[in-house]
Amino acid sequence: MRADDLLELRIHSPQYGPKLVPTEHSAQIEAKFPNTLAKYKDHLDFVAEVVGDKGVAELEQIATAVFITKHEIRDGNIQKRAELLNSIKPHISLDQAQEAVREADRLLHRAAELSV
Repeated sequence: MRADDLLELRIHSPQYGPKLVPTEHSAQIEAKFPNTLAKYKDHLDFVAEVVGDKGVAELEQIATAVFITKHEIRDGNIQKRAELLNSIKPHISLDQAQEAVREADRLLHRAAELSV
């Protein structure tokens, strides 16, 4: 979204790091496509809620767990998926991997409820 000039990094305080904020171009898109934005409001709110307070490390864990769940191990076995996540990304502990798989399951379930 930064490449499309919809978001920019803004540093409010060096101790907290940068924050993504909408650009003027983003406001123009909102004004130009209100019906489309209204149609997908619940989806956009869901994504903002999911990623809004998570850091890179947590998002990496969850994203990898989602990928494994959708493309590698589809039988629902939390332990097998966590072990695969840990083997792909050994810096993620098995406990963290299990929690990431559980969170991925919750998010995928909620996302399915929003299907268009």
